[in-house]
Amino acid sequence: MNQPNKKRWIFTAIAALAAASAAFFLFGLSKPEPLYRGRPVSFWIEQMGGRRVRGLFVPPNDEALNAFSRTNQDALPFLIATLKARQPLRNVLVARLRPILPRRIAARLPLRDYPVEVAKVSALMTMSRMGSNAREALPALIDALIDQQNFVRFEAAHALGNVGPAAMNALPALIRSLMDADFQVRLAALDSLNRIAPDDERFLSALSASLTDKHKEIRFRAAELLMVKNRNSAAWFVTLTGLLREPDARDRWRAIELLRKAGPEVAVVVPALIERLKDENNRVRGLAAIVLGEVGPAAQLAVPAVREALKDEYSNVREAAAEALQKIAPEETH
Repeated sequence: MNQPNKKRWIFTAIAALAAASAAFFLFGLSKPEPLYRGRPVSFWIEQMGGRRVRGLFVPPNDEALNAFSRTNQDALPFLIATLKARQPLRNVLVARLRPILPRRIAARLPLRDYPVEVAKVSALMTMSRMGSNAREALPALIDALIDQQNFVRFEAAHALGNVGPAAMNALPALIRSLMDADFQVRLAALDSLNRIAPDDERFLSALSASLTDKHKEIRFRAAELLMVKNRNSAAWFVTLTGLLREPDARDRWRAIELLRKAGPEVAVVVPALIERLKDENNRVRGLAAIVLGEVGPAAQLAVPAVREALKDEYSNVREAAAEALQKIAPEETH
């Protein structure tokens, strides 16, 4: 771009910024904002930003924090307006212009601190405490599930769960959140769906799909919920068998404990439990032996491995193996 065109472009950009700021000032406040102590939502959002005074960080004052932590019904319009708040248009334009403007000009366009995400999270945490009394905020909570910030989406999903069955209209949006890029959002959506509509077929279908989630915590939570609902399936056993091979011994232990609750049906994963008799962790080896014993005669395939476990260096494994052998093949213990 030649010099005259570059200057013309910069002038146009600055003019656009000025025009946008003027338009926001003239029209952006046309709809009255809910007030707290005579001040609008936008004022209190600005107060939520921390600042530095003489090198020390000064957090938001108590009055600003209180503006977003009131749980009475009168505060709900204020909290809903907070969830709908956006960065001022001036901030959006300045953020886009500064990297391409000359330094001298960019320095004259500082970004104003407008911590809208902090305010949103505070409002969402307050709505969570309100429980079903926040049901009037349902549309705003649903919209917050697609916020750009993952911590806002997480708090929105959590708040919807606390609203409970009154948040039935949020089911489709929460089911979509099971595909969120952030696993904590997916986890919050899973738990909230279970609180809102635990027996809804749409949820149960999505729950089964979560057995193949890429994050182990989602797979574990889906398996736990399906277990409680007595909906063990082939996919459930496949997922738990995969979790038996997790690098962390605590996860392997957790997977065996879940399988243990399946009762006689756990016989289908006897080969996977036999593998765990050679686990590097003695507690996992011991628990595998215990569960094989609980399977009983249907675990005949495990007899050679259980017999070998009688020689384990750890007493807990040897004792569990001896008891398991009695239950699986009592004729061998006489």
